[in-house]
Formats: sequence, C-alpha cells, structure tokens
Amino acid sequence: MISPLRSHLFRRATAGVLVAVGLSAVASACGTASLAAVTVNGHVITESDLTSELESINANASYVAAIQQGGTTNVTGTGKGSSTFDLAFTDQVLTRQVILQLVHQEFINRKLTLTPSDLQTAASAQATAVGNDPTTGKPIFPSFSKPYQDLLARRAAEVSAVQDSAAGIIVNDTTIQQFYASHPANYVLNCVSVIQLADQPTADQTRTKLTTGGADFAATARTVSTDAQSAANGGDLGCQPVGAFSQVPGVDAAVAALSVGQISPVITVSGSTTAYAIFKLTDRKTQDLATVRNQVISDMQSAGGPQFNTLLMADVAKAHITVNPKYGSWQTSGGNPQIVPPSAPPASAGGPSTSAPSGLGVSPSPSPSDTSQPPVSDTTPAATVPAQAPPTSSP
Repeated sequence: MISPLRSHLFRRATAGVLVAVGLSAVASACGTASLAAVTVNGHVITESDLTSELESINANASYVAAIQQGGTTNVTGTGKGSSTFDLAFTDQVLTRQVILQLVHQEFINRKLTLTPSDLQTAASAQATAVGNDPTTGKPIFPSFSKPYQDLLARRAAEVSAVQDSAAGIIVNDTTIQQFYASHPANYVLNCVSVIQLADQPTADQTRTKLTTGGADFAATARTVSTDAQSAANGGDLGCQPVGAFSQVPGVDAAVAALSVGQISPVITVSGSTTAYAIFKLTDRKTQDLATVRNQVISDMQSAGGPQFNTLLMADVAKAHITVNPKYGSWQTSGGNPQIVPPSAPPASAGGPSTSAPSGLGVSPSPSPSDTSQPPVSDTTPAATVPAQAPPTSSP
C-alpha cells in the first residue's frame, strides 16, 4: 500500500524547498574541463557532471519506468540518438544538483564528517526509498551502478548530517536506544485479519455476529468477505508495521487502538468503489532494535525537518547561482527554487517551439514554460528522480 518511489533523499523534510526539490544531486567535479552548466557560490557543476547523472539514471530501466509511470515525466528527449534527454527533466536533475551542492557546502562549513556506518545507513535508506520494480518486484536501487549508489548514499548521509547539526540532534548508540525504548508503540508488528463487505448494513450485522453472536472471524471471512485474496486465508493480512495502512484513512488508528483479540468498528474504505471493513488484531509483536534501527534513526531525525528547511532556504536566498542560459534560469518565486527551462524561440524567430539547445543532448520539454511540477520528486516513481525515484522524492 506504500508508493515505492517518491522522496527518498529528503524524505524527512515536510515543507518548503525540500518538498519541491526531492532527491537531488551533488556535483562531484570542481574542474572546468567541461563547460559550466551551473555555478553555485563559485563551484562549477559542469555539463559532464550533469551528463553523468542523467546517464546513470537512464541506465536503470526500472527506475526510468517508475519515474515515467504517471505519464507526466519523460527522461529521454525527442532528439536523434540514444543520449538525448528531456529538457524539463534535465532541469529537475540540475536543480537537485544545485540544492545538494548547497547542502555539501553547509556540510563542509560546519566541519562535519561521515563514518562508514553513516554511509551504510544512508545506502539502506536510499534503497528502501527507491523501492521495488512494480512489474518484477525486485529492488530498483541495486540496478544503479556501484559508483552511483555510493554517490547517492553520500549525498543522503550529508543531508542527514546537516539536518542533525541544524537541529542539534545527536545520533549514537545511546540516543538510539533511548528513543527506541521511549517510543515502543512505533516499533511493533500488528497481525491483523479483515472482513470486507459491500454495504454498511451487512457490515454492521456481520460485526454484531462476531462480537455478540460468537461467530468465528476466520470462518466468516472465508464465507462473506468480498476481498477474495484475504478471504481465502480466513481474512489474514499478515503482520504489518505501524503505518502499513496509511493509504486507507482510519485503518492505522483503528488497528493501533485494538488489544489482541479485539474487533474494530466498521471502517469505510474509499477507493474506486466504497467498501466496509472489519479488522481483528490477532497478535502484536515487538520488533527488536536491530531490525528497526534505521527506522528509529529516521524517526529521531525527522524532528529536524523544519530547522533544516529554514537553513536551506536561507542558504538559497544568499547563494550566488549562475545558470548556463541554454538550460534556462534560476528562479525562487513562490518559495520553490528551481531552474526553469528557457522559452522556446518562436517560429518567426527562426525555429519551431521544439528546437533543442545545442551542446548536451537535451530536447526541450513540450511545455518548457510550465514550472508547476516540482523537480524530480520523491514519492512516486522518481517523478522526482527517486533517488531518484518514482521518485515521492527522486535521486
């Protein structure tokens, strides 16, 4: 029930620039062997940096499919050859590179460091955020090249380090243990069964039979539940972590309120059709710290989201950013800093609106002036270059 790709790098940020930017890319080269795509406070993000990022993304077919799943984002362009990229998508990736370069500069200025454990944790978080191929079910992250996986992990680790520093959060074995011990309800597995019915009266009558008539839940599920898959298992949905039913309003709260053996009120489930569900909590298991360690760290750090957003917005406001005109211009209107593609030249000026800029193999987006879509986002397949990911956030 959880969307595989949308926000992985900046997954903890909930407002402002992070939501708009999603998973960005930090430029790795400082040389000038290639023309500058963008200059950020004197640091040059070269066209070769940009090309390398785009090619790393494009080489992962599962990731590209996830990004393009919604039909609103194209990775490749319409130009000749296999290495042309859509201009709007290119600018999304380049925007991420700008934002992550600002994070990197903050990381350096604060004299922060990363340990092998930090990088390992970040890599695991990135893999989880990117999710699985919707067709094969296989993890998407391992299909990136190893150097690109390492780069994504380092970027994510730097974001975490700066966010923790900005919020005064200290993450170590002691604080992790303390947080885990003080939030036990967050780290349980709820083993639940469900009976789904088509109308409210039938659901009410069924619940009455279960709670006061002594009817067996599993037998009833097999007989009357309209959810064929779970009905075949006596309604059993398995053991799920907290938040597993977040896409169905009311279910997580209802399950959390149950004691083992209890049956929930009838819950209205809205989707393509409306259904009515009755849940039973059959068991509740505590997950050990080793199993949920990364989740505990993420929960600890989530408190730093507002401070991190404030810091990053301040860095954006004072940054000196120069964009190669063929990619567009840097704009910060509406609190959504991003590179906006240049307007295509009118036909009267010597070319149709589809003419592509020279140099890097980039094709203009069909609607180059449309800036309403956030840069490769992070929640759905890399729509935000999910870590790029369907990206609910992206590279």
